[in-house]
Amino acid sequence: MMYQTIQCSCDERRSLIESTVSFAVESLIPRIRNLDLEIEVTDLDENESHVRGYCTQESERHFFFEIDENQSDDSIIRTIIHEMVHVKQYVYRELIQKHSKSHGRRLYWQGEDWTNATYNEQPWELEAYELEDILYNEYCNNRS
Repeated sequence: MMYQTIQCSCDERRSLIESTVSFAVESLIPRIRNLDLEIEVTDLDENESHVRGYCTQESERHFFFEIDENQSDDSIIRTIIHEMVHVKQYVYRELIQKHSKSHGRRLYWQGEDWTNATYNEQPWELEAYELEDILYNEYCNNRS
């Protein structure tokens, strides 16, 4: 069973997020049903890097999203899809984060250490942007 908790002040946005999450789950991880997704729509404007959202793995099947409220609906759809690609990557253990006192946080993609890669080189981000474009177009075509 999938649980969604969406903290959002606008009912229309909440509906859009629910619809986008359902579409992304069916497209990316259709056989996975035991997920717990917490999604908080908030003002991320304080950061200078213009990040639209974050996805953090809290436990094996529990994920926390922060989504910037200062975006258009189309951008929110893209952001949710992008972050759901990361959920897929964590669930299927394509992307693994390990923490140790001696080495700090390490990031592994398909068993290989990519900790020192720049953002634009990270294979999980490259996949997330690629699938974001493909699934965004599918989602929009199915909505109309």
